[in-house]
Amino acid sequence: MNGKNSTKKIPIGIISIDSLKIRIPIEYTKTVNPSLEGNWYLINDSTGEVDEKVYKSNSFAIKQNGISTRFAIETQQTKEQIPRTFITMLVNSKELKHNYFQGITKETIQGIYDSLMSHKVVFMTFEDFIEHSECTDVDFKKDQIIPMEIYEDSVRRCKEITKPSKSQGKGHNAFNQIKNKGIQWSERKTTSFKLNPFLKIYHKQTELTFNSSEFAAMYLLDVDYEDAVRMETTVKNAAHFRHLGVKSNRLHDILDLDQDKLQEIIKKAMQCHLEPRLRQIKENHRLKPLELIIYRSIQIAMQGGTSYESYSRLVIEVLPNKIERSRKRKLLDMIYERFIKGTEEDKTSQKQDVFWNFLNW
Repeated sequence: MNGKNSTKKIPIGIISIDSLKIRIPIEYTKTVNPSLEGNWYLINDSTGEVDEKVYKSNSFAIKQNGISTRFAIETQQTKEQIPRTFITMLVNSKELKHNYFQGITKETIQGIYDSLMSHKVVFMTFEDFIEHSECTDVDFKKDQIIPMEIYEDSVRRCKEITKPSKSQGKGHNAFNQIKNKGIQWSERKTTSFKLNPFLKIYHKQTELTFNSSEFAAMYLLDVDYEDAVRMETTVKNAAHFRHLGVKSNRLHDILDLDQDKLQEIIKKAMQCHLEPRLRQIKENHRLKPLELIIYRSIQIAMQGGTSYESYSRLVIEVLPNKIERSRKRKLLDMIYERFIKGTEEDKTSQKQDVFWNFLNW
């Protein structure tokens, strides 16, 4: 069980790959386990996708110490209607074992390759694995440490700012059970990935404790993941990557994506589902900045999970004149410091800012 005395801290705010499906043309591989050759299937020649249940029922599974890896052979029709055969592998960052929280990156991909080869199902060189593999169903993840009380309040706020929709499959699905705490939008199997991508925020400590306990007990005893929260979004296929401004879904190109681009991918998913958390306040020259109104507006902002720092920045930036911004900032600071600073609302809103900064929202 993890704890405060654990030696390793998890990476905070760094985006990496949690899981993905990798495919490589069969000519670059050698089958090691004959059992794999009994698992063939044709996939949709227009979308290039297979239903998850079909994949799982037609794939060769390796399960050990809470790590599940699947291998299959699939035949796909090319644009020229020529069949081409691939080895596909459903890979989770749990393959990294003790380095699980690092996620799949350019720096950890060698460890993923070594683990896949250790299963002795297929063989390929590391060079061919990197150069000729393509990715689909890529789950990007980011972790943060957020106390449970603040996390639960922030999830409730996410529900409030979810874009309203009467369409089936849209809106939020929140869950708050003992073994599963979080909120998600859309489904992993969605085909409407441009407008309705899968997005999920969940309490990672809870998930590891109740749903991945075997893995955690084997590999994470020296890792402090107390109060860990994770967000994930799925990029489905090459078309989805192109929609997000990524021209290639080759493995080496996906591993080369920098943090700015990865943050943009997550933010675009959030923009599909959430209303802006902080709305700019428009100028109204008929109103004077009365102290009582300012005092009350700061309170309302804090009740919505906005800290004074975020509130004052957004309020002041609408004023075009630098001198006027300085004067009004002094007025805001005076009211905040005299009447609000140090209150429970102030402390809570500052803690919730950690959650919203984690989402970059």
